[in-house]
Amino acid sequence: MTYSYKKLFEPYKIGNVEIENRFTVSPMMISRCFDPNGAPNQEGINYHVERARGGFGLIITGAFFPDIEADPFGADVY
Repeated sequence: MTYSYKKLFEPYKIGNVEIENRFTVSPMMISRCFDPNGAPNQEGINYHVERARGGFGLIITGAFFPDIEADPFGADVY
């Protein structure tokens, strides 16, 4: 490869997991991607699917509220 940023296209490992390249989507809170209880809605799912299709090696999802049944304080805290 003759381009300047060749290292970005090289795989790397996090523990035992190999990531195919060094392009990463950082965690973000996109409010329209969640329902009122903090669960991801279809728009949020589509957002992350498109990033994956775009070739990002690692996608770190944004903040999700815990399941209300597992954490009764869930979305009410925020």
